[in-house]
Amino acid sequence: MNWRLKARLLSTAATLPDGLSSAVLLLLQRIANRQKRGTGGALWLRAAARTLRAIPEDRLPFEGKTFMEIGTGRGLILSVALWLCGAKRVVSIDLRRYLTFGRFRDDLDHLRTHPDILTDALGEFAKNDLFEERWTRLKQALAGSPTLDDLQQLMDIQYLAPADARSLDMPDNTLDFYVSFNVLEYIPEQVLDAVVEESRRVLKPDGCHVHCLDCGDYFAVADPAITSINFLQFSQEEWARYANNRYAYENRLRVDDYAATFERAGFVPTIAKSIVDPRALAALQAGFSVHDEFKNKSPEMLATKSAWLIARALSS
Repeated sequence: MNWRLKARLLSTAATLPDGLSSAVLLLLQRIANRQKRGTGGALWLRAAARTLRAIPEDRLPFEGKTFMEIGTGRGLILSVALWLCGAKRVVSIDLRRYLTFGRFRDDLDHLRTHPDILTDALGEFAKNDLFEERWTRLKQALAGSPTLDDLQQLMDIQYLAPADARSLDMPDNTLDFYVSFNVLEYIPEQVLDAVVEESRRVLKPDGCHVHCLDCGDYFAVADPAITSINFLQFSQEEWARYANNRYAYENRLRVDDYAATFERAGFVPTIAKSIVDPRALAALQAGFSVHDEFKNKSPEMLATKSAWLIARALSS
């Protein structure tokens, strides 16, 4: 789908009443990305496994620890996976309430009838007695007619939405891990500063941030005619015409900008597993022009499409 057309459609959808707006967004996602309902959330199962693998060795074991996921979206599958793999408790927060129980239940039922999806996605984390015990308990619950509250209580998952990560209703020193998967890019830079600052309060002294960063242009996923750095050619004002609504916002921060955000809040960030987009790098080398605000960065930094950010408190 042409990226400008998709931008217009998303902008229009964002102006509709909440119920209709959400339905139109889901339809657009299914058309553009070929998303299907009731597939077991395999993407988010793999995201959970990748998140657990990214935890530094000096912060292991993660079993019995408290996690917070920022950016729940439409399903709790990532949080469910963290619990199945050994988390004691998971808090999942979102700025808006996008979760629908019907879709969540469809995904869980699909996993119950296709357990190979679960075990394949979670890999080594699905090969121990704790996983088997928890998966058995969840399957038994799903065989009945559990409510969302029933499932949350079973897995000790707390879903908070709408919630503001800049001001959490949570005691100090609560969390062991603060995680996200392809979420931080949707948070405006000034808001992200406040979110990370608040995280200092709720993380334990030895707590740790683990975030997968997606630094690519969202529209490039559905439009092969552009690269992951397409959005870097525009000024802030120009880009806002395309992506300044609840469905199509990206802060366009590069990996070094994220690291600086955590440093300002008193964390020691580490960037790992950076992936440079070869098409984007080739475009830059061929003369693709970025806006002035990005010209102080190296081509490799501009073309970095994804990376993991691990951050510990300065005093830990």
